[in-house]
Amino acid sequence: MFKKLFILFSSIFFALLIGEAIVRHYKLSPVMLDSHIVDSMYFDRNPNICYRMKPNSYNGLNKDGFRDNEFALTKLKDTIRIIMLGDSITFGVPADKEHTFAQLLEKNLKEKNQLAYDVMNLGIPGYNIVSEVELLKVFGIKYKPDIVILNFFWNDSDLYPYTYYDFFWDRDGTPAQKRWTQRYYSSTYLNLKRYFLRSHLFSLLLSALDKIKDTNNFELGKYKNRRIDNDSSLLDKKIAELNTLAIKHNFKLLICLHPVFDYDTAKAHSNYKKLKDIARQLNIAFIDLLPFYIRESADPRIFIENPKDTFHPNTKGHELIARILAEKLKELKWIEN
Repeated sequence: MFKKLFILFSSIFFALLIGEAIVRHYKLSPVMLDSHIVDSMYFDRNPNICYRMKPNSYNGLNKDGFRDNEFALTKLKDTIRIIMLGDSITFGVPADKEHTFAQLLEKNLKEKNQLAYDVMNLGIPGYNIVSEVELLKVFGIKYKPDIVILNFFWNDSDLYPYTYYDFFWDRDGTPAQKRWTQRYYSSTYLNLKRYFLRSHLFSLLLSALDKIKDTNNFELGKYKNRRIDNDSSLLDKKIAELNTLAIKHNFKLLICLHPVFDYDTAKAHSNYKKLKDIARQLNIAFIDLLPFYIRESADPRIFIENPKDTFHPNTKGHELIARILAEKLKELKWIEN
């Protein structure tokens, strides 16, 4: 009797295991979008912007969803306005808002110069160069910046590189929403988490039974098994577009390259060299932060909060970035000495 039950349950287990493998391999199951994405972000109708932060969804966000004080459209006389573009590094993970390099740069400039300075932080976690340039075009330009600083990390030239998704409900299945879902599901960590903690077969069975509902925990979608190829010339195109905007709207453009904090053991990513070459060709000012970090300390661990997070600088790192940017702006004679 025991042997028969063992064979029965073993057969069911292996059948479910094979079913799960088939569903995962052929990408048949609905996609689950975690609540922290749904709760803190909304999908923009502009597919190049993709998504924005919801106001008040994160500590220190203003009414426009940026990690800064409220923005004033009117620029006061004798004010130099600087716009920061970037991803989560510029946004300031894991630093407090007051200790992000955008806030610290503004404080530094106000204390040491007679002109007024307004540094606007438009950094959004997860953004790539497409979203950053588009955000400047549709949102930032109206603030008439004098200087725009593009904060570049090595993966900012990547497209959101997974597959397109079709959501079961047409009410919000915008191209922007699909594109962000691609980006979210390219995360190795989250894929592993779903692999071990969630059953795709179970989700497929639920969808087949037409029992999918909105909940506080996830939204569900269904994808096409279609891959998007990265455009090798994307970086060239977007930097050229940004340079054209600078000429058209009469602002100065600076590119700031942020390193990975493994510089004691690994070489810099090739995208940094590529970006420098593009900047030189277009005569765009740039600054590579890596030599300054190395000069400050041969041990990169003093600049990070979490040893496993080699992307985001801690408060000490933000202070260093703000100081270096101030020195660079003075060197370029874009601000007072």
